[in-house]
Amino acid sequence: MEQALSATSDAVLKVIRMQAEVDRVDGLIIGTGEADFTKDNVSYSLTYKDKPFSLVDVPGIEGDEAKYQPMVERAVAKAHLVFYVNGTNKKPEKTTAEKIKRYLRRGAKVCPIVNVRGSADAYEFEEDRETLLTTHNQSALAQTVDVLAETLGENALLDGYCVQGLLGFAGLAYVEGHQLTTIHPSRARDLCVQQRNYRKFFGSPADMCAFSNLEALKQLVDEKQITFTQDIVESNKSKVKDLLNENIEVIEFTLSEYSTFLEKLRPEIEKCKSIIDAALSSTTRLYSSAKKNFVNKVFDEMADDVDQIVSENFGNNELIKLEIEQAFRKKQTSINTQTEAKCTQLVNELHDKIKDALNRLQQDISLVYLESRVDFEGKMNIAIGGAKELGGDLGLGSIGSILLTVGSMAATGFKLGLPTAVGTSGIPIGAIIGAVIGALLGVLVSALGVFMSKESRIRKVKSKVYEKLDEARMQHLDGIGKDVAYFSDYMKENVSDPVLKKITEMEQQLAVPIHTLEQEIKRLKVMKNKIEVMPYGTI
Repeated sequence: MEQALSATSDAVLKVIRMQAEVDRVDGLIIGTGEADFTKDNVSYSLTYKDKPFSLVDVPGIEGDEAKYQPMVERAVAKAHLVFYVNGTNKKPEKTTAEKIKRYLRRGAKVCPIVNVRGSADAYEFEEDRETLLTTHNQSALAQTVDVLAETLGENALLDGYCVQGLLGFAGLAYVEGHQLTTIHPSRARDLCVQQRNYRKFFGSPADMCAFSNLEALKQLVDEKQITFTQDIVESNKSKVKDLLNENIEVIEFTLSEYSTFLEKLRPEIEKCKSIIDAALSSTTRLYSSAKKNFVNKVFDEMADDVDQIVSENFGNNELIKLEIEQAFRKKQTSINTQTEAKCTQLVNELHDKIKDALNRLQQDISLVYLESRVDFEGKMNIAIGGAKELGGDLGLGSIGSILLTVGSMAATGFKLGLPTAVGTSGIPIGAIIGAVIGALLGVLVSALGVFMSKESRIRKVKSKVYEKLDEARMQHLDGIGKDVAYFSDYMKENVSDPVLKKITEMEQQLAVPIHTLEQEIKRLKVMKNKIEVMPYGTI
């Protein structure tokens, strides 16, 4: 019987040992002392209290992050709870905290952990096994929390903990209910040795686990798993709110800068309009002056011609009338040609002035745009940092097309011909003057022939003819106003107004982004307010 029991006992122990050997899988992911032992993200799918979750082990982020930056960023940005383990027993560098902030998912929480180093020899004496929270360890934890809080903000941090990770692992790596290790045989020379030495001083796996303080992390996970679903929803809401706030900030900044840009541009546009209006007024004045000069020139020259014609042909009324009419027609043709040439010159000069004004406006827009863009990007970098990647482009992408439009206005589209009446209106007075003078001569000669000498009669006739010429001169000078008004209206309607209309349309196009940005800010704020009033963990 005893032999049978002994054999059975041996068989059971053998089975247990064999089972233990099968279960010896722990410790393979614990570092061996090799630099950058973890070289890639390792995800573990776990189920705790019937709730699935993933635990992702990532490479360290101290030092040169170029090797592992993409994978660390990917894992941290995905996480809702991040354990930051400071294994150096000294406060982390600020650059490390900045990396975490750069990677961290909005709304995620960070739990600072100081992993206390210490082999079994560090716990040889009983006083060494009283508490893990020594002054030195608490100081290291406080420094870790301070550095993270300064960069991440206190809202992102959970309470920090000191743990002895290796001791806790050694206490847990046993077959439940037995004293058989579950550490993988490949780690027999290091982890298994540490496990035996720890147990030698602490006495039992339970005491090892209790001293390691891993139970505090277990309680944290217990607490989080109860509200994990709501926490995830709230985290996502927080992420959306942060994104909305960032976008609102960027758009408001862009709106302010764009409004400033338009304010700087408005005087340049008004200056261009004023130059065009002044050019039209100047052209109208020059046209009026030219018309008056031409009329006066005709009548001044006709006075000399009449003097000669009457003197040479006195007594032959028909010939006098004919020669006066011919003289007027000749001068009328010449004056018409000169008037049309002058009008063409004035229109061309007006076109050139408008073209110069538009070219200057084009240059002014380019300069103001360049200055505003440089100023915008500089302020954006200082005030918002990388937020411009969200689309903080000042909303000025269409400036190139605006400049092209101004340039095309300067080159084509408003250089017109003369008003139709200008080229043919001239001074149609030849026949009228000839007829008036012919009738006048007949009356004068018949009335004065008996009483006056020939010389006296010639002087008298000339005097009367001069009076008629002066009357005709004044009549035509008085009528120039209508001609000038027609010229001015024609130039305004066909030359300056189309250009000014295009400039106004350009102003309206430039103002469109203001309304668009204001509406977008309003829409985002409404969305943000809706999220803020939602109950915790709901959406």
